[in-house]
Amino acid sequence: MKKDGKIVFSHPEGSYDDISRVVVHPKYRTIGLGAKLVGETLPLAGTPYVEMPAVMAKYNPFAEKAGMVKIVEQPPPKQALAIAETLKQLGFNIHLLGSEKYVLAKLQSLSEKEIQAIKEALIKFCHSRFMKYFRICSLDARKFTLRR
Repeated sequence: MKKDGKIVFSHPEGSYDDISRVVVHPKYRTIGLGAKLVGETLPLAGTPYVEMPAVMAKYNPFAEKAGMVKIVEQPPPKQALAIAETLKQLGFNIHLLGSEKYVLAKLQSLSEKEIQAIKEALIKFCHSRFMKYFRICSLDARKFTLRR
C-alpha cells in the first residue's frame, strides 16, 4: 500500500516474525552457512511472514539464497550519511563501525577537537532510528560526553 508516496506495509498482529541478526564466525563465512541457517529456520517460524531488515543483504544476499523474497530496499537516512561522512573525514573505515574494538581504538587515537567534531555531528544529524543506539537526541550538547 502507498501512503504519501511511500510504501507502507501492515501486518496483522502476530502474523510475522523478525530475524534481527544472523552472525556467522568469519572462519565459516562464504560456505553458505548463513543461507542454510535462515533456510532451515524459516519453516519453524510458525507465522506466514518473516521480516529481515538487513544492511549486509545489499552485499551478501544470503536471505534470498535461503528462499526469502526482497520486498523493498530502503536507502539510509540522510542523517546517517552525514554522520558517516564526518567519521570518514576523521579516518574511520565505515565498514568496520560494527566492531566495538575497532571503534574504541579509533576513538582513543583522536584528539579532543576530533572527538568534539563527532559529538557535534551526532547531535546535529540526530535521527529517530539512532535513538536505540545513541541517547543523545534529547541531550543538551554541553552535557553530552563521549568516553575515550
